[in-house]
Amino acid sequence: MKRSFYIFLAGLVLLLTPSYLAQIKAATTLNFYASENGLRPFYWIEDHVQKGIIPDIFSSLPEYELNFVEAPRKRIDAYIKDARVDLIMLHPNYTKEDDLLEFVPLQFSQKNTLFALQENKSKFAALNGVTGTSVCARDGYIYINMGKRWAEQSLRRENLKNNIKLLQMLSFKRCEFAIGSSLSMKYLLKEYRYDNIVETDILVNEVPRFLAVSKRHPLLTHLLSKHLEELKASGKLDQILQKYAP
Repeated sequence: MKRSFYIFLAGLVLLLTPSYLAQIKAATTLNFYASENGLRPFYWIEDHVQKGIIPDIFSSLPEYELNFVEAPRKRIDAYIKDARVDLIMLHPNYTKEDDLLEFVPLQFSQKNTLFALQENKSKFAALNGVTGTSVCARDGYIYINMGKRWAEQSLRRENLKNNIKLLQMLSFKRCEFAIGSSLSMKYLLKEYRYDNIVETDILVNEVPRFLAVSKRHPLLTHLLSKHLEELKASGKLDQILQKYAP
């Protein structure tokens, strides 16, 4: 009888240890601003399961769970201002509400390049020479290094809501070129088997990627920054990126 009691007591002590209590503590839900239909390979939902680079990064942060909040890109500032989101994959130059956010480097950069049908790949040699043509682009996106070019180089911009639409319109010859993230577009080219579309050698810009954290979560900013640095140093971040490499 005494032996059973001591076993019970030992089990109770184990259950009350800080490490165990931390494990059973409910995770904090973060509203993550997500583009409509996702942004592969960075994040999307498939069969009610969150997938992609961002969910993989958070998979080793059990203190938090993501809740995807979908909305048009052009409403991103309104969602930040109204405190409807806690976390966004966002560059500081792409928002007017940067004073409400802390920007944590994702430890990798984004290359935006031009994509074209195979027959048009070599039509232009450099960005300065791309003139008098049409370019499919994401609605609401600000492309660094493209501001004045649209007018000065007579570029007609066709705005579309996601990268899948960009590739569809490019394939249908609704535009001659499409501008987009090299990683994201090449991932979609492979997944949807657009064998007639290729990435050109024309680089539009290369900028570091950030996770923008609402200043309402100062602890998250510190924790996430440290977590990403550790993932980078250990090589685990490169493994995550390689998992989604086209």
